[in-house]
Amino acid sequence: SNPLLPFAGIVVLGVGDAAAATVGSLVGRHQWPSSRRTLEGSLAFFVTTLGMVEWLKGGTGSGGEWGWVLAVCLLSLLEAFTHQIDNLVLPLYAVILFNLAWKVGKVDGREGVLMG
Repeated sequence: SNPLLPFAGIVVLGVGDAAAATVGSLVGRHQWPSSRRTLEGSLAFFVTTLGMVEWLKGGTGSGGEWGWVLAVCLLSLLEAFTHQIDNLVLPLYAVILFNLAWKVGKVDGREGVLMG
C-alpha cells in the first residue's frame, strides 16, 4: 500500500500551496498567461512538494522517479491554473496522481516499464 496517500493533502496544501502563495506574493514577478499566479510560486510548489514526497518515501524503494516528478509537475500546473477552490481540488488529484506514481514504480521493481 502507498504510504504517501494519508499525507497527500498535507503535502500539497500545507507545504506546496503554502510555499507557492508565500513565494508568489513575495518575489513573484512572472505571471502565468490568464492567471494571477506566478511562475516563481509554481516553482516553489514543485520543489517543496517533490522534496516532501521524496522525504516521505524515504527508504521505500518505490522506484519510478519519473512518475513522481510527473505527478508533482501536473499538480503544480493544476495549482497554477485551477479556477475552482484549489484547497478541494488539489488533495483529490494528489491522491490519484500519487497512487498512479506508486503503481508505476512498482510495475517491475525497477524504474518502471517505460524507463526500464
